[in-house]
Amino acid sequence: MLNLKDEPVGYIVVAETLLGPTADPLFGKYLHHAADCAAFELRDMAVDIARDGCGTAFLVDVGGEPTALVVTSNGQLWGVRARSPRELRVEL
Repeated sequence: MLNLKDEPVGYIVVAETLLGPTADPLFGKYLHHAADCAAFELRDMAVDIARDGCGTAFLVDVGGEPTALVVTSNGQLWGVRARSPRELRVEL
């Protein structure tokens, strides 16, 4: 019997500040079938954050999942990765 309860519905690209001045998290526009499928949106979001913050983006593979770290000129370190909606706490 297949148990789909434990499987994530999909993945959302999320960027969060890890160090430096805090900022609200940024969310991607799409729901992806798998974390690997989110790689292109993840890369684009990391590059946009780096461009807007006059910084640098580093794309890495952590445990088989695409991840990005962005360092901006104002001292912020952003982490960008695809997360399951279950991992998110969204306040409306």
